[in-house]
Amino acid sequence: MRMPWFDLKDYAWILKQAKDIGYDIRPVKEMPAQKDGSLYLRHDVDLHLHRITDMAELEAAQGVKATYFVMVEGHYNVLLPQNRGILRDLVDMGHEIGYHYTTTEGFYENLKLLERAAATEIRSIVLHEPHLNSDPLKNAAYYVHPHAYPHSYYISDSCRGWRDENLLKILTQKQRSVLLNIHPELWLTPTARYRTEYLEFTTLPAMDHFAHDHIRNHIAPDWGQHDAVRLDTERLHGKWHKHRG
Repeated sequence: MRMPWFDLKDYAWILKQAKDIGYDIRPVKEMPAQKDGSLYLRHDVDLHLHRITDMAELEAAQGVKATYFVMVEGHYNVLLPQNRGILRDLVDMGHEIGYHYTTTEGFYENLKLLERAAATEIRSIVLHEPHLNSDPLKNAAYYVHPHAYPHSYYISDSCRGWRDENLLKILTQKQRSVLLNIHPELWLTPTARYRTEYLEFTTLPAMDHFAHDHIRNHIAPDWGQHDAVRLDTERLHGKWHKHRG
């Protein structure tokens, strides 16, 4: 058995192996129940929402529900129509949306904004880059924080790197409780490149996707119809005719 490669085929293998060994794969919101033999599946969406439904659809096809922790203060705008659509598609598939916050300043207002974008209630929360800051909301009342509950193993694919081979250990010997953190943006290219090349050839185009789409489909048409543009064209056209005359 080898460590999985960063593509959806190997991700599907992880899910199948986990189910075959007997894990109940659950979203983070179910952690307070602390049922033995559970694998709590968490996705921190750090870079972009574009194409993450590829992973969500794969999970839904296997009957798996996960928690997608989404940022409000990050690199993408959850209020863009395309991103709102993605969030609501995730909810329609049965997945949970959680709040992946970067600061406690404006926490409640940002959480409510995410709720409006996704059209769902937010119960699960987790801090982005906890190694840089302490997390005062870890034991907050009402909300579910994945690190507020004990687990046998915490495994993450941060920066497309595995700290160790504990993933293979938990997939060959069933544990009482596992928290698995998979960043969906890192698994989208079948011919996955080395991590820094992946950023350049897969991640950057995905992050730019909605900006290009927004300019082509919204900004450019508005510019073509704006009164200022029409009047400027008429003004310049009139000057051209006057000069020609």
